Amino acid sequence: LLKDKEATYNGKPHDIDFTQEQYDEFARRNIGIVMKKNEFINAGEYTILVTFYRLSAPFVKDNNYESAEIEATLTIKPIQVKIIYEIDEKYKYDKKGLNARFNEGSEIKVTAYYLDMYGRKIEIKSFTTEVMSGSGDEIDFSAPGKDKDGNDEIYPGNYQMTANISDTNYAYDEEDVVNYFRFNIKNQTKATNTTLYILLGFLILMIVSAALICWYVLRLYNPQCQDIELDGEENY
Repeated sequence: LLKDKEATYNGKPHDIDFTQEQYDEFARRNIGIVMKKNEFINAGEYTILVTFYRLSAPFVKDNNYESAEIEATLTIKPIQVKIIYEIDEKYKYDKKGLNARFNEGSEIKVTAYYLDMYGRKIEIKSFTTEVMSGSGDEIDFSAPGKDKDGNDEIYPGNYQMTANISDTNYAYDEEDVVNYFRFNIKNQTKATNTTLYILLGFLILMIVSAALICWYVLRLYNPQCQDIELDGEENY
């Protein structure tokens, strides 16, 4: 009698109701109807309950008959949007699915927004940050540790930032990675140590090269190090 219905949020009321022909048929059969609220605006899932009862006269319930109930579901889906992230150009980093790379200890400043049904930019005020581990399709996510003030502790590694939309009339595709912000914190200590090892190796190479050059010069100009040539010729 009453079918489920789906709609997308558009700022206007959506409802579930009987057709006029159905109402006329109920009146002809002396059937009264009580329907709870059946009209809604905001995105969500709503259950509409309808009760039927027999009439002995107009608007008079006949107690000789039991009432009957049916339900229908009205689903108003949120508008699908794309989350747009903005960062300083110098931090942009497109490698292994990462959007940005920050130095250890640097301020991570990210802004994000989406466009509403009127084309207005709605800024995201809240984010959830998770630690990324693994690679390819086998990526695991975990919550970062907290400092004594309850703030996230961000150490060198890979992270994913998720936008939290406060307006339930809007949502984004959670399967599309474009709606997430993934970034890397560079381990400067490791980078510094690597640089020092390279410089140390270069210094050792220079010392060894200088030593070999000195040895060659000494051998070239020191008579005691030269081969002794024999005078005369061998007689036959």
